[in-house]
Amino acid sequence: MLALFGVNCMAQQIDDNHVAVVRYPQQLKKLTAAQLTEYANKRFKKGSRLFNAATRRPIFTSVVDDIIFDVNKPRVLNTLKKGETAADHIKEIKHNVDMWNELDTYTSTIETVNGNFVFIGDHPLDDTVRYFTFACLNKANTAIVDGRVTFRKDQKAQANQLLHELLNSISFKK
Repeated sequence: MLALFGVNCMAQQIDDNHVAVVRYPQQLKKLTAAQLTEYANKRFKKGSRLFNAATRRPIFTSVVDDIIFDVNKPRVLNTLKKGETAADHIKEIKHNVDMWNELDTYTSTIETVNGNFVFIGDHPLDDTVRYFTFACLNKANTAIVDGRVTFRKDQKAQANQLLHELLNSISFKK
């Protein structure tokens, strides 16, 4: 197992010395956990539910135009099945998330972004708020960056554009 350490946050960039570099859209404003709670409770009907679900282990929580980004620490995958490819793994992630989200308004896709395999799930939170979950795997199927983007329904196109900017910026080191 590889140890993960040496995370530096400078100028909207997270660089984990072992796993990945993620560059965030410049307009994002970083939030602390307390700021996120306050912000979510003011902006969304179910703010406390949003906060609890969105902050499991994010290293970077930020906001732009009421769109909240929670990105988890890039990490090494050490529970792989022998011979499993990144394409197989991302399909398994999609299948598992799809099983838990049998709602009419839930959708999911698998894409290739910047040479990486990406799962994106589009979930309803309530009648006015949606969120994307995403998982980005490197080609070698050894590392992952994942997270969540929460937005008002009328901001879906903007949230999708910002998410794809973030996904295009991910550079895995292995």
